[in-house]
Amino acid sequence: MDSNLEAPSPPDRPAAPRRGEDLLDIVPQSSLVRVAALAARSLLVPIALITRRDGRLAGGVGVPEGWGADPRGPLPQAALDHVARGDLLAVEDARLDPALRDGPALRELGAASWLAAPLRGGDGACVGALSVLDRRARSWEERDAGILRDLAALLSQEMELREAAAASARAAGTAERLEVVTAALAAAATLEDAAKVAVEQIGVALGSSAGALAVLDVEAQCLRVVAGRGLSTAALAPYRAIPLSVPLPVTDAVRDAAPVLVGSPEEMLARYPGVASTLNLAFRSWATIPLLVEGVAIGALWLSFEQPRTFGGEDRLLMMTVAGQTAQAIARAQLFEAERQARARAARLEALAAALSTATTLEQAAQVAVEQITTALGAQGGALGVLHPDPGAVRVLAWCGVRPARSDGFRVISLDEPLPATDAVRHARPILLSSPEALTARYPHLEDLVEPQLRASAAIPFLLEERAVGVAWFHFAEPREFTREDEALMMTIGHQAAQAIARSLLFEAERAARALAESAERRKDEFLAMLGHELRNPLAPILTALELMQRSQDGGGERAGVVGERARVVIERQVRHLERLVDDLLDVSRITRGKIALKPERLRVAELAAKAIELASPLLEQRKHRLEVLMPPEELVVEGDHVRLVQVLTNLVTNAAKYTDPGGHIAVSAEPLGREVVIKVRDTGAGIPPSLLPHVFDMFVQGPQRLDREKGGLGLGLTIVKRLLEMHGGSVEARSDGPGEGSEFIARLPRAAHGRGAPPEPAQPGARPPAARRRVLVVDDNDDGAELLADALTTAGYAVSVALDGPSALDEARRFRPEIVVLDIGLPVMDGYEVAQKLRAEVLTDARVVLIALTGYGQEQDRLRALSSGFDEHLVKPASVQQVLGAIAQATARRDPAAAGAGVAPGALERNAPGGSSPEPRQC
Repeated sequence: MDSNLEAPSPPDRPAAPRRGEDLLDIVPQSSLVRVAALAARSLLVPIALITRRDGRLAGGVGVPEGWGADPRGPLPQAALDHVARGDLLAVEDARLDPALRDGPALRELGAASWLAAPLRGGDGACVGALSVLDRRARSWEERDAGILRDLAALLSQEMELREAAAASARAAGTAERLEVVTAALAAAATLEDAAKVAVEQIGVALGSSAGALAVLDVEAQCLRVVAGRGLSTAALAPYRAIPLSVPLPVTDAVRDAAPVLVGSPEEMLARYPGVASTLNLAFRSWATIPLLVEGVAIGALWLSFEQPRTFGGEDRLLMMTVAGQTAQAIARAQLFEAERQARARAARLEALAAALSTATTLEQAAQVAVEQITTALGAQGGALGVLHPDPGAVRVLAWCGVRPARSDGFRVISLDEPLPATDAVRHARPILLSSPEALTARYPHLEDLVEPQLRASAAIPFLLEERAVGVAWFHFAEPREFTREDEALMMTIGHQAAQAIARSLLFEAERAARALAESAERRKDEFLAMLGHELRNPLAPILTALELMQRSQDGGGERAGVVGERARVVIERQVRHLERLVDDLLDVSRITRGKIALKPERLRVAELAAKAIELASPLLEQRKHRLEVLMPPEELVVEGDHVRLVQVLTNLVTNAAKYTDPGGHIAVSAEPLGREVVIKVRDTGAGIPPSLLPHVFDMFVQGPQRLDREKGGLGLGLTIVKRLLEMHGGSVEARSDGPGEGSEFIARLPRAAHGRGAPPEPAQPGARPPAARRRVLVVDDNDDGAELLADALTTAGYAVSVALDGPSALDEARRFRPEIVVLDIGLPVMDGYEVAQKLRAEVLTDARVVLIALTGYGQEQDRLRALSSGFDEHLVKPASVQQVLGAIAQATARRDPAAAGAGVAPGALERNAPGGSSPEPRQC
């Protein structure tokens, strides 16, 4: 058989190194020597050797004692590589080959020829060689090769059997350890318990002296150490929170979902140079195993070993098995913990809701909320504020627990200030600060306010439909890493607190509304009683005058004429008083609803004051007051509605006259002040109590009066003053030093700009007689009203006919063919709107016919509806004869210019209420 060292045959099995190349160690030395001796005897050679895969001697016969200590082994590397490929090695004479001539086999043992067969493990890989050596050159035969192969196979079989037995023993031990781990993990109720069990059990199983387990914080993208073994707190401190971006074995294992095995410190520093400063050189090798659940890493376990170590398949299997069980246990513990926390959160939220439901005031809701939230979050203390009544600031209402020393400086906090609470409101999300350093880094101006007990803080907005209604902030005794669950809990708590705040505000609003309604009801009753008194007062003399007129007419003579004239004067005066009462009520209604239309013009303040004093002069003379008027030499001009500003000043002067005892002093003055004109009405009268002063411009508010209500009125005059001045861009205020000290009313109006010309002279209205007797139809279901108006129009030169309802009006119009119709709206059978439409469409089709509405319906919508129904003018009862004549004149001028002289000149209505929809305002 020729030497085949130079021409090896291709391998038919893989020869990759593995832990199994140490399998020769599990075969007793006696077995190795027996196989070697059997080979030497069978092949008649003096030397037989059993070598490992790396060439080191494992056993043999025919060699000196202690020989083979050389780590290179007795055979050259070329021979070892040939056998490792699974081929038989045959060398007939090593002395002829320079590569083999100097080897230890020839030089030290004198072996000239060799024959070697590979030894195989259970997986078929080469683990060593069985060799026979002869000191003489020898041609190896096939028979020799067959014997050596059989002996090699025999030894390989023994190794395989022994390996199987060892594997079985290891499997039994592993199974036992896994059973212990499984039982321990099953008993672990918390994440920390499961982590401790895993670190301890896998460390014991693999002979690790130290280790730790970290779980993944997905939100923070870091690993957090939850258990350790054999490592001090100081050693674990740098790894309490490990960012996934840092290159470390543990982060690689999690990112790649695969074990990271490091066999030496040199390898560790080569792969992870960043650990040089923290590497503990007491350890020589490391293993890091990911904790996988359905292929996704939830953490990692790492182990440290005091000796360099090559991790075999069984080690890997054990580590991955325990890691898998640990991962399941940790996931289960996390679920249990999440469920426990969810139950605890639900209980806290339920307690919070129950406590908040008992709060009926804003302060109660705030105090309950801050106490309950402090408990729910485990905080040391906190505060709560609301954005009410000012939405641009936080008003602090409640504190709980440890209160910072400087908290009194934060009673009202502007949202413009950079603070955690204001940021939470502006951004509509919690502001979470895990440490004092985090607080001062974001809010450096608060560094002096950070007190020792403030180790972490949180600010929670109270949102209702995405709108902040309040905010609370809390501090904690220890630094705290806030989780997404913490933030979700805070948002839920904030929503509940927001609802409680909104509910308490509704309660307060309801209470205020109820009190206001009760007050309004009380004032309404008082007003109705007062109105009844004020209406009955003028009605009594009217009725008396009418009765007196009747009696005087029965008696006849000159006295009847005197009594009749006196009664007429009384009736006229009392009717005018009633008219003023109704006008005040209508004015307040129109002003309140914004239905007053101003007619602005440039007006002299002196002329306004003179007109107001003229209108108030009867009352001033009746009460014998001394009036003082102080006007500056310069001309003061304002821009406004003449009628309404005269009404304002008249009301102020009349009010002063009524509430000043007879013989008192009243002063009216005006002066320029910057861009304003200031008009003052001062009196020496009854004064105003301090409790009444803030409400003196409210409707129906009056000073104290006796039962006889000597001063009269409905308490509307000053309300009208205030509203009309505000409509002109002005204002009014009342001053008084108290009862008996008199009062002063100060009205302010914007001064008119210069250069726009002098105020026009007021038009002088005058009536002109009708050019000819024109036909007028009066329609009203009030017999007396219709007949008296007909008499007045007849006196004015008109031919007049009367109808008392709609159908009668249509019939009379067909017969009488009127040129003018004065028509009531509230008619029986057919209302005035329908009558007007039928007159226009069916009866009086001449476009020159004038329709005047004379009605008690005086709202703006009533006027518009009348105009749209075909009326030319809209007058509100009671209207004077002069107003009716003026309306007829104006409408006739528009409809029939040729007949424009048949009534009152158009200027006669210039001083009527705006739009001609109401009679001339009477002053109170």
